[in-house]
Amino acid sequence: MMNEHTIPTTIRDYPFHQKNDHLSEADAARYGRPTAHVAFYAAITTAADEQNWPTDYHSDLYFHDRRHDGTPCIWILREYGTAIVPIEFESEVAVRSWMGRDNFQWIETFIDLSPQHYHWNGLTLRRITGKQAVDLMRDGRERFNERRRTTLR
Repeated sequence: MMNEHTIPTTIRDYPFHQKNDHLSEADAARYGRPTAHVAFYAAITTAADEQNWPTDYHSDLYFHDRRHDGTPCIWILREYGTAIVPIEFESEVAVRSWMGRDNFQWIETFIDLSPQHYHWNGLTLRRITGKQAVDLMRDGRERFNERRRTTLR
């Protein structure tokens, strides 16, 4: 069953998890963070609460994931932690870093180990399959390669 979390336009409209209730639109503006960052964090903490995960490595969710800027990504929720994987690449270094053999195999490993894959498109968090997550990453790499080919012409 695929769940979809549609994010309201303002942070005041969204129920917040008790560990991040001090984040506000004013905080987001003060630190130069777009509202998408706050909406992303609200959506993933809600999804994590629904699963009662992670049971360990809480800093993944409450520290590292909080720093994500709200750009489109794959969010992986595991019993022991979380991971954010970009799907839009701005440089060849980023493509090599995320799509390189070691990282990509690491990500593909989670297809079988973690049933909790989500796609954040900048507005909505939607649960997807592991195969869909890998396909989104590959599509992002292809979009980057196409932009690069067009620029080099």
